[in-house]
Amino acid sequence: MEENAYRRKGVAALIAIKGDIEGRVVLDLSPEVAIKSGEPTCGSEIEASEQVVRETVCELANMVIGNSVTLLNDQGFTSKCFRRKST
Repeated sequence: MEENAYRRKGVAALIAIKGDIEGRVVLDLSPEVAIKSGEPTCGSEIEASEQVVRETVCELANMVIGNSVTLLNDQGFTSKCFRRKST
C-alpha cells in the first residue's frame, strides 16, 4: 500500500513492525466504535473526548499488534513494534 494512498476515515493509529517481518498496520476506527470497543477494557462507560478517543484507539492497536508480535516471536520470528502516530 502506498503511504499517500491511504485516507483515514476516523481516528487512526499507525504501527510499524520491524525485524524478520516488516510492515505497517493501521487501525482506523470511528470515534463511536473506538469508545464502544474500549469500554469492556475499562470495565465502565467511557465519556468521549478527542483525547480519550485517540488514547483508546492507540491502546486497542497496541493490544492487537502486541499479541500478534508475541505469536510471531513464539514461532521464531524476531520483530518489534513502533507506534508512529495517531491522527
